[in-house]
Amino acid sequence: EAEPAEAITNDYRQIYEKLLYPDASASTSRNEKLGFHRALLAVHSDAFVAMFSKNDEPSGGWDFRSLSADAFRAMQRYLYYGDTEIAPLHACELVAFAREHQLAELVKVCKHM
Repeated sequence: EAEPAEAITNDYRQIYEKLLYPDASASTSRNEKLGFHRALLAVHSDAFVAMFSKNDEPSGGWDFRSLSADAFRAMQRYLYYGDTEIAPLHACELVAFAREHQLAELVKVCKHM
């Protein structure tokens, strides 16, 4: 039987992998639309809280065009369940984004890559 922390991590991995009940969409660099859960991003950063609380989702989805779809997914995996296996190219994309969105721990992980 899984330890509580491990069980929670597995639950959040399932939420990410199955994209259970997303409440928002992101528009990435090639106008790819990806679903996500605002609460799971906002819990990590006041910048996301401010972004999501100001208004409703824009018609084209939230603007994450500074990131490729793969970099956005890498960020999601890290924020949802702590996956630090980020490809070097995606880590390079994420450093400036993570700084801008007050994700200090993600900046550290990306710099290490």
